[in-house]
Amino acid sequence: MIKLENIKDLLDQTDDATLTLYVNVDKAAMENQATTPAWRIWVKNTLRDLDSSADAEAWNTVHDWVQNYFNDYEPTSKGLLIFAGVSFQEVHELPLQFENHATFGEPFLTPLLSAMDEYKPYLVTLVDQESARFFIGYLGEIGFQESMEIDLEEYDFQQKTLTLSSAGLGVTQSSNQEAFDRMIDEHRNRFYRDVIETTQKLAEHNQIRRVILGGSEQSAFALQHLMPDSLKADVVGVLNIPMRYNASDIFQHVLPVAQEAEEKQDMDIVNQVIDFAKSRGRGALGEEAVKMALDMQQVELLILPWPSQKPELSDSLAFQALQLNSKIELVHGEAAERLNEEGGIAARLYYAP
Repeated sequence: MIKLENIKDLLDQTDDATLTLYVNVDKAAMENQATTPAWRIWVKNTLRDLDSSADAEAWNTVHDWVQNYFNDYEPTSKGLLIFAGVSFQEVHELPLQFENHATFGEPFLTPLLSAMDEYKPYLVTLVDQESARFFIGYLGEIGFQESMEIDLEEYDFQQKTLTLSSAGLGVTQSSNQEAFDRMIDEHRNRFYRDVIETTQKLAEHNQIRRVILGGSEQSAFALQHLMPDSLKADVVGVLNIPMRYNASDIFQHVLPVAQEAEEKQDMDIVNQVIDFAKSRGRGALGEEAVKMALDMQQVELLILPWPSQKPELSDSLAFQALQLNSKIELVHGEAAERLNEEGGIAARLYYAP
């Protein structure tokens, strides 16, 4: 999956003579099941009709490269994304559908940023008292990542063995059982800490800020209790997901929770920045205020609604924010409606003006 760092690297290569193509190449789509799929017809017509008057010489070079690329292209994904200029070409096949869209000029980024924002990756950790499994899901798919098991055979206690104390007093069966149980509990807690360490490493490596715990509820809550506060804050749900479930079953359970968490986060961010702006704090609302904040390099986080009522403006602001290394959040649904009611664009600032 493309990461924000990839987009920033892309901006270092692109210029204002860049072809951006978003193509729905999903073979499951009805329109793509004809002898000549709809996406091929769309690409052919688009390349013929796209306005390239701004830089005809560059367009001819880009056009020839794209034509040659599609001569042998066969889809292996749902969506195809191309950035092509005179001196560079980047192609990304992504596991989601895009609406067909093409521009020639500065890279058109907001559809990609929206997809990245709406479908952030999330980590699912299933754990019981003896094993753990880890899954990373994003963009409508989930895949098996890693598993680990506790080795209780390492502690080969003979629970029925009785021992004598140094005072010659016999140790009862129950007291020996208690010692054994304490030892198993300690070993299991070490196992849980190993699971937490693996969860944290997977989350950090994949830039994941949403974690869902499942498996045995008792073990899942024990795991959450032992987590450091920084990781515990990223847990968005503890669910009853049997360890035997396959990836598809797990996905069906976690997707609603992940979507609900995303919607809540969107609304929390929008409400926070609106409150900041109205109290003359670290917030800017509306086109004029946000543009000024970007020009003064004050923007920590740019917030845009998606779909956008002003796509060209949104894309221009997103482009500028990326160049300044500001973060970008595209909000959806009720959060987008709330933002549109308050000026349509917002920014969280590094400091109050």
